[in-house]
Amino acid sequence: MNLNRYLLTLFLLAAPAMAMGQINADDGLRMPGDWNGFTNTTGMGGDFDLQRSTKGSTLVWSTSFEFTGTTGSQNFKFASTFTGTDFEDPWRNQWAGSGFTTNSLVTGISYCGSCNPDNNTITLTNGKFYTVNFKDNGYAATDAIFMETSAMPVTIASVTNDAASTVRAGDDVTVTVTTSAAPAADEFVYLIYTVTGSDDRQVAQLSFTGTTATHTFSNVEANKTYSYYVMSSSLDNTAIIAEQTAEFYDMRSIRVNNDSGSSYSFNVKLALPAKPVISAPTAAATGVLLNSTLDWNDTDNASSYEVEISTDDAFDSSTTVTSSDDQYAFKTELDFGTTYYVRVRGKNADDETGEWSDTVSFTTLSLTRTYAGNKLSSFGGVIGTGSIQIGDNGTDIQVRIVKGDGNFNDAFVMYIATGAAGRNIIDGEVNDQADGLRRAISSAGDNASTLRFPGGFQASHALAVDLTFGGLWSIPATGAIGDNGLTYVTPVNRTLEANTDATISLSFSKTNLGLGAEDAVEFAFVTTYMNATNGFLSNESVNIGFGTDSPGAGDVTFGSALKYPSGEVYAMYTLSGSQGWRLLSSPVTGATYTQLLGGLHTQGFSGSNYPDVGTANSNVRVLSGSDYVSIANASDAPAAGTGFAVGVYRDDTPGTEGSFPKFVTLQGAARTGNVSPALPSTSGQFALLGNPYLGTLDFNATTRSGLTEVVYVYDYEPAGEAAEDVDNEVGESTVGVFRVWNGTAGSLGSYRIAPFQGFLVHTNAADASLTMKEADLVGGNPIFRGKEVPAQEHVLSLELVGEGLYSTAWVHFSDDARASDGLDPRDAFKLYPFSADYALMQTYARDGSGLEINHLPITGEAVTLPMDMQVTRSGSFVLRTADWSLPEGWTVTLVDDQTGASWALNGGQEIALELEASGAMAKRAADGLTPEVVTLDGSSRFRLKVEPGQTTSIDADPSLPQAFALEQNYPNPFNPVTTIRYSVPASVGAGADVRLSVYDLLGREVAVLVDEVRAAGSHQVSFDASALGSGVYLYRLTAGAETITRRMTLIK
Repeated sequence: MNLNRYLLTLFLLAAPAMAMGQINADDGLRMPGDWNGFTNTTGMGGDFDLQRSTKGSTLVWSTSFEFTGTTGSQNFKFASTFTGTDFEDPWRNQWAGSGFTTNSLVTGISYCGSCNPDNNTITLTNGKFYTVNFKDNGYAATDAIFMETSAMPVTIASVTNDAASTVRAGDDVTVTVTTSAAPAADEFVYLIYTVTGSDDRQVAQLSFTGTTATHTFSNVEANKTYSYYVMSSSLDNTAIIAEQTAEFYDMRSIRVNNDSGSSYSFNVKLALPAKPVISAPTAAATGVLLNSTLDWNDTDNASSYEVEISTDDAFDSSTTVTSSDDQYAFKTELDFGTTYYVRVRGKNADDETGEWSDTVSFTTLSLTRTYAGNKLSSFGGVIGTGSIQIGDNGTDIQVRIVKGDGNFNDAFVMYIATGAAGRNIIDGEVNDQADGLRRAISSAGDNASTLRFPGGFQASHALAVDLTFGGLWSIPATGAIGDNGLTYVTPVNRTLEANTDATISLSFSKTNLGLGAEDAVEFAFVTTYMNATNGFLSNESVNIGFGTDSPGAGDVTFGSALKYPSGEVYAMYTLSGSQGWRLLSSPVTGATYTQLLGGLHTQGFSGSNYPDVGTANSNVRVLSGSDYVSIANASDAPAAGTGFAVGVYRDDTPGTEGSFPKFVTLQGAARTGNVSPALPSTSGQFALLGNPYLGTLDFNATTRSGLTEVVYVYDYEPAGEAAEDVDNEVGESTVGVFRVWNGTAGSLGSYRIAPFQGFLVHTNAADASLTMKEADLVGGNPIFRGKEVPAQEHVLSLELVGEGLYSTAWVHFSDDARASDGLDPRDAFKLYPFSADYALMQTYARDGSGLEINHLPITGEAVTLPMDMQVTRSGSFVLRTADWSLPEGWTVTLVDDQTGASWALNGGQEIALELEASGAMAKRAADGLTPEVVTLDGSSRFRLKVEPGQTTSIDADPSLPQAFALEQNYPNPFNPVTTIRYSVPASVGAGADVRLSVYDLLGREVAVLVDEVRAAGSHQVSFDASALGSGVYLYRLTAGAETITRRMTLIK
């Protein structure tokens, strides 16, 4: 007989090769197998090896063959051929069943040991094809199927599909099958397929038209793989087809068919998101807020969205952001007054993008005003070196904080005055500590402060923002305010996400401020920046009024409130001390004397309170030549950059007792641009000038010619230790002095001139000129919590205190080639004060001019200076060395030529003196306001002798340090005052830029002790940490490329 041998392929997976045996017509069908670990070692003729395959966890043994013997009943058995001790007969281990017929499933076949199951018979037909499946249950009862098919069916010619290169969820995919010939009536073609995630095989019988049939996979599922196989067969048994999902039996066991030769598959990806539609902002919208929200519809199949933002409609340069839902709140992407183009597209879970939405354009609201910070930086400069930008669209108000140096770690507060009733002072009556921002608005906590606003400014609302929240509150105008007493109005939609964000946008509506729909958007504001945990204030703001020190728990009087949108200001200055003359200036464009002097008593000129007393008794004067003369009319305005003298009385209204301090407020536009005041045309003249800006002016940064390097400011606040002595003696200063600075030495301490401050300069050439610029504004003096002990370069400072009077004198040695024993540009004249009582202490230049600062060259030779101490009150006085930075080995001796006494001064020594009032001095005091230089009249009573030892120059001084050094503070730990010593080496020559700062462990700068040029030598500074909390602090010395850091511990 003939046997057609062939290999069939399992659909989906390649099948192992099947061993095809011969069936002898006279023999029964014997099928010893290799299942269950047994090995066929002694087969019989025509024996088969069944092949084992796996479906899920089920093992199935299978074989296929074409019977070419004699049709008739055949006997067969399933038997193992294992040879062993217990199984000598290799055919003893058998499984017996009954009822075998073709095309049916037989269950319950059991293991019968050595039985001889003769009833295992089945009729085989010559030329038919047979497939046998035997389920491997070990030795337990099992199942088998014996299937018969007709002759070889039609051949599969091709299998194709119309799937695109990428199939998406919801698509339809059609498979087209062609055969070698049209299938006969008893020939069937099946498409068998699986879908990822299911072990079940699905069977589809194909319906042909001629040689072509199709099958469509409709609405395919995402993230699935559809695998299919096409087979032809003569088997048409619906029962078997129905049973194909059983674990044991499926169509893969049919190996008698012709097949398509391979399996096919396609992967289904997620559907792409639908095209979004943007709903807000609407197309071509204007006045859009910087922190507005872009909205669109939630599209099918989108798990997230891409938003593209550009300033050109081609999106050649753009910013792309993502959103997890159907909106995006703009953060820092938008700027004022700009047209933007935006579009959105969805992204599915496979990160594939859909179609872009239609592009929508909109224009943001315009920037109306930018308000610069005050250039102070005790909390890192976030606000002080930054700015505040404000714009509005008539309904909504946009506030944007442009961060300066440092990171936004604390709370920003903007107090807003709308014209409604509010508070001019935030004091202990306002004490809402229900949360951090309420505490910040109340300036409350362990370090609570009182905030005084300029006159006319009534804070009705406060905007506050920190790292966690931002909101707007209203402030009740009267009554005590406790926890939750501030009325929460609205969130301000802050964009702050991280403390490093360059900008923070905030917004609210004018109705949130209580303004009506028809009202213009107008308000005034002041700002603070503080620690919201304890109320510790920084010195950072966009308003003047903060000292260079962090006020911490100290009180603050704002020097200005800013007005929006006009750009005008409420500007306020404070007059403290006692009645007497002040030198003032105007930072407000066009402000008249009436506006500048507010409610102060005025007299002696037209428009004053008492014009009839005559100009000789005027208390408002300007410097003309060498004399102070009365102004003509209160309606006049001082020229930009000039100063004027005001006699301030305790009582502003006759019969009503007045007091100090006095607060004077005016409104107007803050001055901008360059200012060049007129100066005397000849040399040797004084000019009374003034700071023209609402910011601290650095005189050293101005452009000038024909002037000495000295500025003179008249002040009623004593400097140094004299302040405490005068306060102890008379309660407050009743005398004024000229404080001076020559760039290195002097009681003024720096070239920085406060707003509203008038000052004197002196010409030393014809046609002198001065230009002051906004770029010359600085943040004020360095943050300074103590007294700098040694001054810059080689400086000796003497201080005379007694009887409520005080005076200072300075001797300054340098390598400056201009230094001489005559007059030079760094000498400061000793000027008679405007007070009725005063003390004068001065040395003299070679021409007899009295000097507050005597600038001398280093010659290596002893210098003897005439010196006088003159007072208008007789009594006991103390002379002390206040600042001493003379090199080691230098000696200073004071000689009293009247008594013959002499004293060696050594930097800290105090000398008790008895001084008599001079009648000439008393007469001089009554002469009035002439800016007159003290001159030597005959001979001086005292001599100051300075002997420099072996030192001939700063560079050659062997006593100077050879390297930068920063010593450990002492004492340490401390409470609350400690001393820090540091050294500047001789190699720096005339001096080095030195900065000594204190930081907390968060990296915030809490104090700047030194920030200017320091001469070579050893220096020390006293640090008062009374405003700080207990903890570890770092102090850092920076000089050029050198940086040294140490730790210190404050324990309270």
